[in-house]
Amino acid sequence: MKEFLIHAGGIGTYLVEAGVIYGMVSHEYVGFPLIVVAGFGFLFICAYIAWVASRATRPAPAAPQARARVVEEEPHVLPTPWPLVFSVATVLVVVGAMTIHWVLIAAAAVFVAAGVGWLIDVMRQWRHPPHHAAGSVSPHGPVTDAVDTHEGA
Repeated sequence: MKEFLIHAGGIGTYLVEAGVIYGMVSHEYVGFPLIVVAGFGFLFICAYIAWVASRATRPAPAAPQARARVVEEEPHVLPTPWPLVFSVATVLVVVGAMTIHWVLIAAAAVFVAAGVGWLIDVMRQWRHPPHHAAGSVSPHGPVTDAVDTHEGA
């Protein structure tokens, strides 16, 4: 791992230096930012990998034995159409940014509406969790024998 970090860090440093020199010598302002960004990308990836590797080699802290281990069910959100609308709006935003600006404005409106709709849908699902048997534990807290007074239940 250490050898990889040394070589990738060297490539990143070389690209940053080469990009700066290329920008000063060539007077061409399209290529040198790309080279510099690629160099900083290599350096960032190296720093991140080094950070993750240093955390992985540390021993885990000892957990107190007095605490009971609580296993919680991962909360799930039911299927919703909003991710599809979000992705179509994203494609239209890119198309609008490259071509006609009225497409960009309309796509941005659909993008924001999809985000708000998705948020409202998820919040509604969290407000009305799926039914579990009495005495069991749901992702939203313990289930009691209380009568559900929600409409449509």
